[in-house]
Amino acid sequence: SVIEPSLTLGPSDALPSLANGMNLQAGNGERVYGIVQLRGNGRINWKIIGSQVLKENIEVSEIVPQYISPDLNHETYMIAGKYLKKLTSSQTYMAAGTKTFLLFSIDVKMIMEPGIKNADLIFTSDKDETKIPMRLNVVPYDLPQIDFPVGFFGPDPIPFTYFKDLGLEKNRKEYRNEALKLLGNAGFTTFTGLPAVKLITDDDIWSLDTRDADEMMTAANRAGMSKVYFSYGGKFPQEFLDGSLIPSGVSEQVFFKKVSPLLKKYLDRKGMPLVVHTFSDEAGGYSNKIAEDVAHAKKIKSVLPFLKLGGFSSLSDKATTELRSFFDYGFFSNFSRQQLRAIGHKKKWGSYNASPGNLDDPRFTFGPGLFYSRLQGLSHYLEWHSSSVSNFPYYDLDGRESDVTMFQPTSDGRLLPTLRFILANEGLNSFRKLKVLDEAIRSRKGSSEARAAANKWLESIRSGSFSSQNNILRPSENFNFRLFCTELDNHLSRLFTL
Repeated sequence: SVIEPSLTLGPSDALPSLANGMNLQAGNGERVYGIVQLRGNGRINWKIIGSQVLKENIEVSEIVPQYISPDLNHETYMIAGKYLKKLTSSQTYMAAGTKTFLLFSIDVKMIMEPGIKNADLIFTSDKDETKIPMRLNVVPYDLPQIDFPVGFFGPDPIPFTYFKDLGLEKNRKEYRNEALKLLGNAGFTTFTGLPAVKLITDDDIWSLDTRDADEMMTAANRAGMSKVYFSYGGKFPQEFLDGSLIPSGVSEQVFFKKVSPLLKKYLDRKGMPLVVHTFSDEAGGYSNKIAEDVAHAKKIKSVLPFLKLGGFSSLSDKATTELRSFFDYGFFSNFSRQQLRAIGHKKKWGSYNASPGNLDDPRFTFGPGLFYSRLQGLSHYLEWHSSSVSNFPYYDLDGRESDVTMFQPTSDGRLLPTLRFILANEGLNSFRKLKVLDEAIRSRKGSSEARAAANKWLESIRSGSFSSQNNILRPSENFNFRLFCTELDNHLSRLFTL
């Protein structure tokens, strides 16, 4: 049976079926999916009968369960579907009394002609046969690119380490580039954590070796990212500010006198992405170092005045007012309607971690929540996390915090997307579809009756009626994502289908 996506899918769950089988709609550049719950004992085979386009473009993955921690503090555990393993055959084997979840996905590309494609998914076992109708409506619109920084903390699947190993560095780069490609292809436009820029001090003329950082930013640019990247969790430019690169016998004053023009020249290069040093991390919260961060900000402005600064804080903490004045890019948690009224609609602001946990569904955050927040001045957003892993990524019992990931690395260099990544991608696609609908209304697409109905519906999203009072990037209790998507797709279909 076809079921509603959930981050709590477990091997013993029996979930209710969705009516009408697998009913999908997409435009060019969109990836859509349906999840099928299998219950049985023994071998199950499947095949697709009907549309040749669906046969040729469908991909099937198993949602693999593992222990996960629902809370970031790593205090409780449960078994739930975590990551996707692509299947190369059209069969699976199920132990008695268990459930298996398969994700059927379709990447809608320009080769697909607009219109409705119909097929049947046929599942057979030793005892019976089940047919699930499948319908894909390809609507003639293109998903627009995102034109502002939105993405995740990360993305390195292999964390930075204190020791050097050429083989490890090679693997890290390969994983990193694959991660950036996955994120960029899904529409995300930024990341955190740049590799080291090496300082060469072999003679009196100092220089920079920027190859590793350049390679990462080039890979991000090729993946279609926004060219605004943040330093959190990385080595550049942090190592130039923490004293670790100051050569023996050189004073701090002399160090910055020689380094400052090198860094300015590097960051001012033509075509260079904007690097924002997020130097302050919740100074009024867990780190408890407001005065220290204010002093550090003043020092940075003195020695590297050209460096853009950012930080993570809360607008509700008045003790951080001076510190926040140093932020060129401020990220504020739990951005409420009250804070929105206080900051004013014309001032730009950023937010982070509205859906940070393993069981926090990110679809609203990256979809209608992001759409409403953009209308209210949001200019940048980061979510936790591409690859926050302690030790072994397939065992969430071995670290200080829970493992929250968008993909899992394999020993042969691949990255397996997680179900959380699939949902985040679906959410971001809904944001892009809202932009398509908004533009279609403005450009007088479709009939006047269809435009009027679409505009009335879209006004409920524009007004933030489904956003929580306490955090506008989280949904209110009455929000239903599946109903929202159905209504959005219906309006797009009416405007774009003759």
